[in-house]
Formats: sequence, C-alpha cells, structure tokens
Amino acid sequence: SLWRISQGEADVILVPASEDLSDYMKTLGQRAKDVEDRRVRPDEDNMLKIGSDGRKAALDLRLLDATNGYQPGCKIDAAVDELHKVWLATRDNSYADPITGEASTHRGALQIVFCDLSTPNSDRWDAYNEIRDQLVARGMDRGRIRFIHEAKNDAEKARMFEACRTGGVDIIIGSTEKMGTGTNIQARAIHLMNLDAPWRPADVEQRIGRAIRQGNQNPEVAISHVVTEGSFDTFMWQTLSRKQRFIEQVMTGRGTGRSVEGDIEGGTLPTNYNEIMAASSGNPLIFELATAQQELTRLTRLERAHAESQRSLGRRRSYAEAGVADARATIPRL
Repeated sequence: SLWRISQGEADVILVPASEDLSDYMKTLGQRAKDVEDRRVRPDEDNMLKIGSDGRKAALDLRLLDATNGYQPGCKIDAAVDELHKVWLATRDNSYADPITGEASTHRGALQIVFCDLSTPNSDRWDAYNEIRDQLVARGMDRGRIRFIHEAKNDAEKARMFEACRTGGVDIIIGSTEKMGTGTNIQARAIHLMNLDAPWRPADVEQRIGRAIRQGNQNPEVAISHVVTEGSFDTFMWQTLSRKQRFIEQVMTGRGTGRSVEGDIEGGTLPTNYNEIMAASSGNPLIFELATAQQELTRLTRLERAHAESQRSLGRRRSYAEAGVADARATIPRL
C-alpha cells in the first residue's frame, strides 16, 4: 500500500465501529429526523451541530463526553499501531543532509499525521496527546513526537521544520490549516496519515503535498487514511470523492454536459435527513439512495423549469404571430 511519487493509491485502514458508536449514530439519525420535521428549534439543534457531532464521534467518542471512556480497537488505536509499525521499520534509515548533501549522522524517517479535530488542549482529553502517550508507552521518545501547535511563531515553526528535515523528529502531528502551504518537511517523509477527512479535495492534495514533493529522499511514500466504518468518515470521504470527480471534469474539459453540479468551496456536512441517515447507517446502498434522491430532486426541478420555459416560449410565439398579422394588415394602408 505504498503511494509512489509517480503513481499509486492510498491505503485505507478500516476500523470497525464500536457498539457504543453504532448506538450513537442511531441517535444522530433521530436528531436529524426531529430537525427535518421541525420538532426542535434551530437554536436547539440543527444539521450543522449534528454533522459536527458525527465527525467527532467518528474520531473518538471521548470528544463528545470525556466520561465515555476508552474504547478498545478505536481509530486512535489503529493509527498508533500503524505509526509504531512504520517507525520500527524506518528508524534506522539513512539520509543525506538536505543542505550539504553529505551523509547525515542522524538516522530515521519522518511520519506526518493530519488531524483537524481534537487539537492539543491542557483542559480536556484530546487525540493528539492520546496518540503521543500511546506511542511513548511503546518505547518511542516523547521529545521526537511533535505537535505543530507547539510552535507559537514563525521562528519556532522554522526550527521545528528543520528538525523534521534533519532527523530530529520521528512524527509530527498537525492540522490542515497549520501544516499546509509553506510546510517544508518532505526530506525524510516516509508516511503520511489522514486521521480525519478535511473539507475540500484541495485540502487532501495540500496534505499529500507535504510528503510527495521535490526534495523527498524516499523513492516511495506511504499514504494512509484511517476510516471508522459506519460513521461520518464514510460520508466525508465519499463526498470528497464526488467533489473531486466534477472538479476534474471542469479542469480537464472532459465533461459532456452543459452544467456541473456540486459545491467546490463549501463544507461537506450533510444538509438533509436522508444524508444523515446514510451516514449513520453505515450501509453504502443507503448512501447511494440518498444520492439518487438528490439527483431526482435536481432533475425534477429542471423538468419544471423546462416546462415553464416552453409555456413562456409558446406565449411569446402567439404574441409574435399576432404582431405579424397586424403588421401585414398595416403595410397596405401605409
């Protein structure tokens, strides 16, 4: 499951949903139904809040309530397993100094983890510290597992990036916003992990571009997406895939239609009950049904618009024909 710089595909690490998560997803479906049927006020609950809670639950239920406790086999456990495995396999890799080109005395590759949710917080549980604590418990050096949020200014960020390039960091964890454009850490990058789904296809490309870019000394880079089955992860990644298809259609000019449906810059959170139910069910067929229903709604609107256009053209034709008759009657008199 290696992503070659020239070609390849990402590895999807599927994590089964826990019983508690499955139960919580059902409550999200009921909340969405209540919002759809207007049984709650918008300030009490809405699709945005439901979608946000769904994304948090897909990462870890402790984000919603710290008393939920640890769920064995959760997404973070799967991520830690993969990160530790790659570290064991690459900690003795040799690299050249990115400035001088001479062999570096520091060994070891770099792993990059993207997570936009649950950033470091000293007042509550967060995914960043949980990952680091678990990795340290397995024998990794705490000081070589860094968070981008530790850099408070450009100077500190530059020093952190230099450490990533020269072998001083084993794993760096950050968000799309803080570790996007200008993050020059690719020299030793051997593995990039997406712990959650960003908002736009461009964000995915931005993330992957931190590793797959000029200056990386590794001939191959592993890209992995950690996805919780039967959760909002499925909805987010499927929506990103759908957006990417129509963006590519526009950019390459391969589309045969006169219009392209989609939201390029907006968020990917579900906006109606059917989408919530598709995300909460974990059944891809229900998601396909929701997509088909959306398409039916769009085509129905187009059909009505076409019929109204035909009626309008019919009226204009009648007026024009009457005008022609009046003009022909007027010509002899003129």
